[in-house]
Amino acid sequence: MEIEIYDGGFGNFCAIGDETGLFICINRDHKKWYPTNDKAFASNFELVLQEKGKQYHIEFNNESIKVAGLNNPNT
Repeated sequence: MEIEIYDGGFGNFCAIGDETGLFICINRDHKKWYPTNDKAFASNFELVLQEKGKQYHIEFNNESIKVAGLNNPNT
């Protein structure tokens, strides 16, 4: 995958993607969540992402991320 940084950097806050879809990532050791100032925490998630005609299965679970390419983008 070649998803680029849209804004920011990994030091504090980083938006990854483009105008049609963004991942918002923050360094939870250096930044609190705006505007509530709550302590940031990781949440498990699972998704299918399509980028340049290819599909990927992405899973974040218990502080670990797995990315797998899917063979058939129509499923």
